[in-house]
Amino acid sequence: GTSLQAAAVAASLGRAVGGLHIPPALVLSASTAAALAAAVHGLLLGGPSPACPPLVATTTPASRAAGVPASLNQAQMVALHALAPDSPAYNVASVALFDGVAARPPGAAALERALVWLATRHGSLRTQFSVVEATGAPVQSIASPQAVLEAGVLSAVAVAPGGGEAALLAAARADAARPFQLVGGLPLFRVLLATDPATGGGALALTAHHAITDGASQGLLWAELGAVCGALARGASPPILPKLTLAYADFAAWQLARVADGSLALHLAYWKETLAGAPPLLELPTDRPRPATP
Repeated sequence: GTSLQAAAVAASLGRAVGGLHIPPALVLSASTAAALAAAVHGLLLGGPSPACPPLVATTTPASRAAGVPASLNQAQMVALHALAPDSPAYNVASVALFDGVAARPPGAAALERALVWLATRHGSLRTQFSVVEATGAPVQSIASPQAVLEAGVLSAVAVAPGGGEAALLAAARADAARPFQLVGGLPLFRVLLATDPATGGGALALTAHHAITDGASQGLLWAELGAVCGALARGASPPILPKLTLAYADFAAWQLARVADGSLALHLAYWKETLAGAPPLLELPTDRPRPATP
């Protein structure tokens, strides 16, 4: 499974046995359910494990708009971006194709309304970063939906008539390869609507910086974008979904609090023990020489 699935299983098991802290790595390392059960049993026999405090909402719309500390993951990406500002390595891109027969791409007007809805619902899509000059610490703030839309999220392009899927995918790849301005830039996501005037087909490409999204989030965005576009195409209002009770800034605050109270030291100790004796460089067969610098 993936690390996200392992974390979900670990959290569920931990709640089931009275709040025991189970490292996700323990789930990934267990090859069978029996092995996992034995490992959890060993943790129980080893004495109580400190349970992490629950993740709760500690930020407000006002505090998020003013600026709150970035998470450890975001801070790392800000630092990496400073080293290679023109690199698209942390762009997370996905694309949906429409053949023009069984399925046609959404119209630009409906798509823009759907994007307004998404940006309003998900503050992460409105995240912008700055760096505190005195400390060098990165800060995240949440802009207004209007500011994001005024900055430009949606672009449209018509490929050469009859270019078909190859031309549509080429347009999507070119858009995905454009870097974001991570510090000071807004927005950190964009949508490209590429169409083939000869076939009526198209491609809808969604690209965002990894500092504000991940693979699981992309799947959620696609599901909600499809639901909203579908409703608008039928002349209906966008669906009413459950209100979001947590923001990513709440997780960032929770994570930094775990650093302050020493909780993450347990994870660091685990990985130091697990990786003790690992080779400093893993020599894998490659089809080209390893570069002198990464």
